[in-house]
Amino acid sequence: MNEYRLLENKLLVNIQTNLEKIDSCLNSFNSQMGYEEVLYRFFCQSLKVFSANGFTSSGFELLKSLDPKDKKSLDESYSTIVKDALSRKFSLEMNNNWVSSTQPVVDAFLQTKYFLEMASKYGHKFEKDKAPVVLPYGWAALGSLYKFR
Repeated sequence: MNEYRLLENKLLVNIQTNLEKIDSCLNSFNSQMGYEEVLYRFFCQSLKVFSANGFTSSGFELLKSLDPKDKKSLDESYSTIVKDALSRKFSLEMNNNWVSSTQPVVDAFLQTKYFLEMASKYGHKFEKDKAPVVLPYGWAALGSLYKFR
């Protein structure tokens, strides 16, 4: 079995072992106070859009804990997006450039939600401890997140 297949199978084991945590975290993202509110707050230009960072932070930490290489590191581009979002704090000057000031917060939230959705979907869908040979896009995206695709 090649290295990719070993890492995919280990990722699947990590996901399936932690499905309850993943689903719970995803449920918080999908709650009215999560997904609905975050996007509403972005479009109505409310500082409460920064509540997204709480969700993003918890999802990011959970995703890191699933790393099949046990390095607790994720794709650099995604990590940079999340760290940029988490470093942002509201200031009145942001109102002058609302989209460019807050879009990174929403982007990090949505990307984290996506990866949690893919982990949940394929953790439930795939046979126990057996990653597929033909990769669905969402599963391949998880391989990219953990830097083995």
